[in-house]
Amino acid sequence: MAATSTTVPQVFVIGGANIDIQGQSSAVFRGGDSNPGRIGTAFGGVGRNVAEVCLRLGLEVRLITVFGGDPEGERMEADCRAKGMDTGWSLRWEGPSARYLCALDADGSLVGAVADMEALDALVPGHLESAAKDLDKAFCIVADTNIPATSLAWLCRRYGRLGGTLKDATRPLLFLDTVSEAKAVKALGLFGEFDCVKPNMGEALIMAAKRWPPETPGDGPGAIFPKRREGNPAEIKRRIESLGNLPGELYISLGPKGMYYSAKKDEGVVPLPPEALRPTARNRSGAGDSALAGLVWASLKGFPPREKVHYALSAALLAAASASPVPDDMDEKKLMSLAALIAEKEA
Repeated sequence: MAATSTTVPQVFVIGGANIDIQGQSSAVFRGGDSNPGRIGTAFGGVGRNVAEVCLRLGLEVRLITVFGGDPEGERMEADCRAKGMDTGWSLRWEGPSARYLCALDADGSLVGAVADMEALDALVPGHLESAAKDLDKAFCIVADTNIPATSLAWLCRRYGRLGGTLKDATRPLLFLDTVSEAKAVKALGLFGEFDCVKPNMGEALIMAAKRWPPETPGDGPGAIFPKRREGNPAEIKRRIESLGNLPGELYISLGPKGMYYSAKKDEGVVPLPPEALRPTARNRSGAGDSALAGLVWASLKGFPPREKVHYALSAALLAAASASPVPDDMDEKKLMSLAALIAEKEA
């Protein structure tokens, strides 16, 4: 999957923008108890985070999201514009801004979260249709599953790699972030239309289901992998392929084990570098968003799949080392330097 244009690349990101409220415990998190720690707020959201990382990596970004009618929504939109995002196709609604409340362990790993993303229901297919002439010109379109299932289906009907109406050489590449297991269900039956999908293991298991909720034991991922979030990613890929739902490129985050990739006839696992050589992790909540942005950037550069993983893991590690969802010092130079280290250690 290589760049479709030699002009200035334009990335459309269609997805969530929200107020992040994060509480991080000072010691190992104790479930069912009050944990001493720190609580902070920041602008986040999968789509917004992906858009900001793409900007920091030198891409032109247009964000389609929904900002609340409250002061937080106004500030969030102003912040997006100040960073350089074009929000001209974004919406404002009268309700409150979307919010994401999460608890982090002392090492920055996610303990649990609640996402209030009702605002994104306003991103209906009709609104995307009104933006179609601009979307058609994009290098790629990144969607996340915070948007309605009907809107994901509209994107696939117009831009999908199998059944889309735009099939010439200028068709935008279509990327998907599955966000969570609960939201990945929105894209059942659509995954094969995307050029690139980046789930974690639990979300990949949802991709391997025939339907959700399963009507029979054989319909769900538990038929093959009874322990949720566990399994062989290559077997999961073959299951998805058997359903005729395999995306052009599949990248499965394996957490501390690195990342699995499958593209054309190439597949494998790229491990993380030794812990002593990684940036110290502080907050892993935005790592997956940065990984997808790394894949977008590497696709623009025309790198082969395994090299794309180097950049995806680099972006994730840089994000995890930051207290905020997107590090202020993220740039191409840092990304390429860490990617070179990952490549060196696996050689």
